[in-house]
Amino acid sequence: MFITPSPVFDASVSGGADNLGNLPEWDLNDLYQGTDDPKINQDLVWLESECAAFAADYEGKLAELNADDMLTCIQRNEKISTVAGRIMSFAGLRYYQLTTDGERTKFL
Repeated sequence: MFITPSPVFDASVSGGADNLGNLPEWDLNDLYQGTDDPKINQDLVWLESECAAFAADYEGKLAELNADDMLTCIQRNEKISTVAGRIMSFAGLRYYQLTTDGERTKFL
């Protein structure tokens, strides 16, 4: 016999306090203009390529780098982190605006 863990919540039922007033809304346009923004795909393509190149250039080689090459490595890593962070922030914040929206969940 299967026992449903509790508590069980119905996503279609609103709950909690209804008197929260006007809640702020995030303006995500600083990240991307929307899910159809071509910059998202450009960033994903760049990220895939740059991560592969970064691994090929530096995996197992960090101890051998001179100061200039280490600086370049760090700068490339920072750029990868910035672009990946922008994509993840946009997807996550957009999802958290309305967690019951399946389209937002798929975008994650």
